Amino acid sequence: MIAHDPRWLGVFAEGRFAAITGYTVTNDRIDMDRLAVPPAYVKLGMGVALVRQASAGRHTTLSTGTANAPNTTLGFTAAGRREIAPGVGNTTFEFVPQA
Repeated sequence: MIAHDPRWLGVFAEGRFAAITGYTVTNDRIDMDRLAVPPAYVKLGMGVALVRQASAGRHTTLSTGTANAPNTTLGFTAAGRREIAPGVGNTTFEFVPQA
């Protein structure tokens, strides 16, 4: 984890935790380094909703497990990958708004 004071945004569905993200804002850029969706809510749009709300169309980087690539409809592209433990990859994705 990176030492900083993130902002938090979460979603509850049917009274249960459905998704959460932690992100920082620097100038007009968003850096999301935490995004969690419990298995029962994967592929239901909870993560997509959080990413859209937190990024609000601004330049955004999203770091997540390589196996957890963001939904391609959000416009993110892979910007880098690193191994954080043997056999465990972390990929950074980037969204750059069109001018």
